[in-house]
Amino acid sequence: MLSAVRQSGRGQPATTCLPPSTSAQPDSFVGREEEMAQLEAHLTAALNGRGRIVLISGEAGYGKTMLMTEFARHAMDRYPNLIAALWQL
Repeated sequence: MLSAVRQSGRGQPATTCLPPSTSAQPDSFVGREEEMAQLEAHLTAALNGRGRIVLISGEAGYGKTMLMTEFARHAMDRYPNLIAALWQL
């Protein structure tokens, strides 16, 4: 079963399907435990009725898209009814 993640780039939405039970290659996503924990705390707050907007910023090539993609996969694995939306400007 695949979970859909909507992505938008330059105002043009597209739908990407991510397999929720598989992630990137084991060695390709490391060293982001602190960021993942912060995102998990924001998700927990939102699920408890304290929603918010989280912005991820950084230099090109720092792994912002990979961080959010992996977090979306993790969150959808953990909460099957969750819909994750990622936008790129």
